[in-house]
Amino acid sequence: MAGLRKLSILQCLLAAHFVLAAALLALLPVAKASSLSSFWHHELPLTSIPDALQKLASPLSARLTRHYLTQLKAGTLKASQSGFCSSAGIYCSQKATPISTPITTPITGLPPGVQPRVCVPPFFFYEYGVLRCRQHGASRSTASAVQLSSSIFFAQDSLTVGKVVQLPDTSNDLKGLRFLPHSLAKALPKLNEGNKQALAEFYGVAKGSDMEFDMVDTLAHCAYKSEHELKACLTSGEGMVSFIAKAVGHKAVVYAPGAVAMQEAQVIDVKVVSSKGSRVASCHDMKFPSLLYSCHMTKTSELIDVSVKLADGHVAHMPAICHMDTSYWNPSHIAFQVLNVEPGKTSICHWLPQNSFVFVQGTN
Repeated sequence: MAGLRKLSILQCLLAAHFVLAAALLALLPVAKASSLSSFWHHELPLTSIPDALQKLASPLSARLTRHYLTQLKAGTLKASQSGFCSSAGIYCSQKATPISTPITTPITGLPPGVQPRVCVPPFFFYEYGVLRCRQHGASRSTASAVQLSSSIFFAQDSLTVGKVVQLPDTSNDLKGLRFLPHSLAKALPKLNEGNKQALAEFYGVAKGSDMEFDMVDTLAHCAYKSEHELKACLTSGEGMVSFIAKAVGHKAVVYAPGAVAMQEAQVIDVKVVSSKGSRVASCHDMKFPSLLYSCHMTKTSELIDVSVKLADGHVAHMPAICHMDTSYWNPSHIAFQVLNVEPGKTSICHWLPQNSFVFVQGTN
């Protein structure tokens, strides 16, 4: 009997140990698929989510998201409040340094590798020159803008095997910004110019700051409509995936360009991935207090995959978009000046910056 009691006590101790261990394990963070990853695989099951996009998923847990959503609906949540902006991966006004720097020196006087701010909207949007540029600080001359853009734009027939081309610096630092959870993004005021004040107050953006100028430019871009493209501005990863599934289809194939330093490179191969008539959508980040992507789809573009031999001998595969119909572009678009061509007379191609994403219509 004594032996049985000892065994019973030992079993109880072991059982208590396992219960305690299980309780402690329950408190530890569990590695699981993010909401963005799960939504991606539901909407785009035939292709893997790029690592570059997965890293942009909201870091907020489901519990914290519900907590902040309750506060947001009650009107008590401000992005600048302690803990929220840093934990959510958005702009923190109380500790922010300017995301962009006004141009105070000519382009030739900048340190190596430093590029002046490109006026929003960026070069790859067709309305360039339509919207008034509200750049904060001294404006850049047209000559400087052309010089800056000369390695970004090119004619498709200029890419021949063996040719040495000048590549731009395609690095694109997102400053640690992350997508908002989809539920929070939907609960915020819509991305239009009429809601600029409400959005600025939520994000804690100071009047007259660089971020306010960036917000105004971005909201103007988001409001611009064109009959030649399907476009949306999105602050959640799930919103981006929904747009792509609608614009390109559930069999979409994705390309995510990396960062390449400004340098000369030799073209070793050029492949047309998706030709005119197919649906091609691209998503580019815009300047905003939280991560915001502008996605647009046309059927008049081609995606090409260019293999280049870099200065260090490595081979890089660089996707580029070629716009086959530029007749509806604004005549003041910088690309026309760079290539010395007129709207609608020729195709215009451009390299894609890091942290942009291109989706093409799948054939499987």
